Amino acid sequence: MKIMLQTYSKQIPLSSKFSEEKFRILYVCPLAHLEGHPCFAAISETESLVASGQEVTLLTFAGLLSGSVAKGVRHITVLEPSDTKSRRLIELNSRSLSAGIFVSIAFFLTLLKAMSVKRGADYDVIQLRDGTGLFASFPQILGIFFTGNSWLISLLDTEDRSSFLGGLLKLTKLPFFYHKSLMRNRYAYACQNHYLYDYYSRTFLNGILEGKIHILPPVVSKTRKVAKQLSMSDAKSHFGISPNQNVLLSFGALHAGKDLGTILRALVGLENVTLLHAGRTNTRLLTSFNELKREYASPKFRYHDDYIDEESKATYFAAASALILSYVKEFDATSSMLWEACRFRVPVIASDNRQLSELVSKYDVGLTFCSQNSDSLRQTVMKFLSLSPDRVAEMRRNCDKFCEDFSSESWARTCIQIYSHLRDDAIMR
Repeated sequence: MKIMLQTYSKQIPLSSKFSEEKFRILYVCPLAHLEGHPCFAAISETESLVASGQEVTLLTFAGLLSGSVAKGVRHITVLEPSDTKSRRLIELNSRSLSAGIFVSIAFFLTLLKAMSVKRGADYDVIQLRDGTGLFASFPQILGIFFTGNSWLISLLDTEDRSSFLGGLLKLTKLPFFYHKSLMRNRYAYACQNHYLYDYYSRTFLNGILEGKIHILPPVVSKTRKVAKQLSMSDAKSHFGISPNQNVLLSFGALHAGKDLGTILRALVGLENVTLLHAGRTNTRLLTSFNELKREYASPKFRYHDDYIDEESKATYFAAASALILSYVKEFDATSSMLWEACRFRVPVIASDNRQLSELVSKYDVGLTFCSQNSDSLRQTVMKFLSLSPDRVAEMRRNCDKFCEDFSSESWARTCIQIYSHLRDDAIMR
C-alpha cells in the first residue's frame, strides 16, 4: 500500500489512531558530520518525531557538524568526535568526499553500529537518512545476516543517478540480496516527489520495490527562524553591501544538479544587483567552481565559500530580495532550498524543473525561468525586480501557506503511517 503526503491538495486530518500510536525509532544519519543537508535534517526530523510523541534515538558516525539534538532525543555515535584520532579520520573523511571511499566506510560502520544498537534495544523501526547511490543497498545486504528488522530508507537520488545504480545492481547480481532481504525483513522506501516515486516503484530493478515506495517531502523545521528578525538593511550592512543594491542569494554547496554558471552569466551587467553565493563546495566540482569565480570576479559577485551554520543562515536570507534556484534540465530531485526559502519567507526565482516549477506556481512563492537559459533568467530577474512591494509581500505571505502544508506535524504524520504499515506487515507474517 502506498502512502502519499498530500502536497498538492488539502492535508489529511490526523486521525486519533495515528496520534495515539507510539514507536521506538532508531534514526540513522551516517553523513551528519559532513557539510550539506544531513546535519540539518537529522536535527529537524528527529525533533519532529519527538514532538509527535515518538521515542527517538539518533545514531551518527561522528556527531553533528553543527547544532545540537532536540530535547528528548538520545544521541549515539560510532566515533567520539572529541578523540584526536577520530578528528583526524573525520577530517580525512570530509576531504575525500569526491572519492567516496571514506564516506562508504563511515556509512557501513554506522549501519553495523545500528545492528548492534538494535540488538540491545527493542526498536520498532530503523530509519535511514540519505540512502543515496549504492548506500541505499547496504541495508539489503545487511538484511541477509540481520533479520527481522523494519527499515524506512530515504531514496534521494535523481532518476539519472538511480538508473546508473540500477544497471550496477543488475551487473553485480545484487537483486538477489533484495529478494532475500525482502523475505527476511520489512522495508519501506521514501522518495521526496512523485516523479521519483513513479520511477522507483515501476522501473527500478524491474519494479522490485513496487508497493514499498512512499512519498515523504522534506520537513519545514518546527523551530522556524524568520529572517525578519534582522532587517534587510542591517543584513546588507553586515555583508558590506550598499543599501540600494538588490541582493540575490545563491545558497548551498554545489552538486551535479546545480547550475551556478547560468546565474553568473544572467547577472553580468545588471545594475544595482549583487549576487551573494554562500556554501562550501568540497567535492569534485571544486575545480569548476574556482574557474567560475576567476571568470566572474567582480564586486557584484560575492562568494562565501564556507560552511554556513544555522545561526548564520538567517542573516543571508534576511539580506536577500530573492533566492535563485538554478538547476540543470535533468535534475528531477526535490530542491530542499525551496523549503529553506519559504522557512525564511524569501521569494524564489527558480528554474522550471518538474516538481520545483509545480510547487512555485502552486503556492505562488516566486517566478520561474527556462532551465539553463541565462537570457530567460535575466529577463525573469528584471521582471521580479519590477514587481510592486505589495506583490513581493504577497509572495512572502504565501511562504507561510507552504510551511503549513509541509509542516513538521505533516511530515511526522506520514512517518507514523509508514511505521504503522510496517508493523501491520510484521503481524501478518
